[in-house]
Amino acid sequence: MNSDSIIMDEKENWLGVKYVRERYNYERFRSIRQKFVLENRKKFENIDFQSNSQFVEVLEKMKTILNELNSNQKLRSSTSREAKTLLANLRNLSKQDQRLFTAILENEVFLIFHRFILENKHCSLDLKHDTLWNVAIASNFKLSKEKAEYLASSVLCLTGKLTELHKMDQVVFLEKMLFALTNFLLDHSSVGELLQNDKLLQKHARVLLDEHSSYHISLGLWFIRNLLKITKNAFEESLADYSIQNSILIALKNYSDDKDLLFEIIWTLTHVSEMDVQYETLSSELLMIVMELTKQNEEFLLIPILSILGNAFTSLSEQSIKNIIYTSEFSNVLQSSLLSNNFMIKREGLFLLSNMAAKSGESAGFILQNENLMEFLKDVLKKQEPHMYKEALYIVFNLCYTSSQYYSDSLQSPVKDTFLPLIKTANGLYVDEEIRNLQNQICNL
Repeated sequence: MNSDSIIMDEKENWLGVKYVRERYNYERFRSIRQKFVLENRKKFENIDFQSNSQFVEVLEKMKTILNELNSNQKLRSSTSREAKTLLANLRNLSKQDQRLFTAILENEVFLIFHRFILENKHCSLDLKHDTLWNVAIASNFKLSKEKAEYLASSVLCLTGKLTELHKMDQVVFLEKMLFALTNFLLDHSSVGELLQNDKLLQKHARVLLDEHSSYHISLGLWFIRNLLKITKNAFEESLADYSIQNSILIALKNYSDDKDLLFEIIWTLTHVSEMDVQYETLSSELLMIVMELTKQNEEFLLIPILSILGNAFTSLSEQSIKNIIYTSEFSNVLQSSLLSNNFMIKREGLFLLSNMAAKSGESAGFILQNENLMEFLKDVLKKQEPHMYKEALYIVFNLCYTSSQYYSDSLQSPVKDTFLPLIKTANGLYVDEEIRNLQNQICNL
């Protein structure tokens, strides 16, 4: 070993020691910092705001205003001004001192004060709006289930008032109502029961979808999507008369270049398509526009689009199926999914084919007469990738069953002749009970 090599080895060793020392110091500093943070947090948790002058002053003002509201049928203008000032101060406090605001928020006086104003018919619309604004801010903070439900039910008291407002005022109220209610819903799914029963609010939610502001559309979609996620049968009336779908259709056309909003629209449609109803929740026109979005070659859009189509085939009429499957847009969707290297996309594509095979003779025949699709299925069965293989088995089973219902043996036999040898070869390889049952059922058809 020459002297240069020795020098380099020593240098590398020295650098290694230096790195270890720096790493140690970094970890030590991080531990000290973490300890400091935890100590401060513990101090914060132990703070008793009961003796805090500002805390006491705010609660006393709330109690004073509540007493006057209780004793007078008509609210004095001076009391109304005091209430609005107090509400404004609370909003500022939520930005300046969140610890103090949280302590006030946790006090039952805060809850009673805000609910009383929202429910009181003698309070002005301006005062109710400012109170609602505070509730929307409060919804950003994690509340207990009981307090969240308490405030959510107080917000719902305003639903009946919305019909009396002009469109602009409706939007101003709705944006804060839906913001607060969605936050409460995300924290506690039990709030969904309150929202599911409020059919009037569900109808009014569409108002935000008809706005020319992407923010309002996004907020409306956020509410609809999360409520559908938790309560599958929400918005039954608004979806049955197609009012929500029509609003979404317009938004799709108007915001085709807004990727963020498109993403929200598509995921909302995914939840709409999952509804268990006896009518077409999504029209062929809407599905065609959705399929056109795959031209953007965005994977984050393709997964929910495939899910939408797969779900839609369970409720589409025979005519709607014909209107879709023979289009170039549908061919592009299938090609993009089945040729993708993304496992999730390819699996969603198989899910779509499975529902097509199960739905009708028209859609099953489309698969059987498409050489590329048949070759793709054979390839999946040969490779025997567990999750992909299971989906392919469902497709074959549905093809065999549907072709026997709609066609003569002339079409059913090629299905068995094509796939049975591959299935028999793989039979017994998997311990998965579901796969074994599918294999046996197909072989016994």
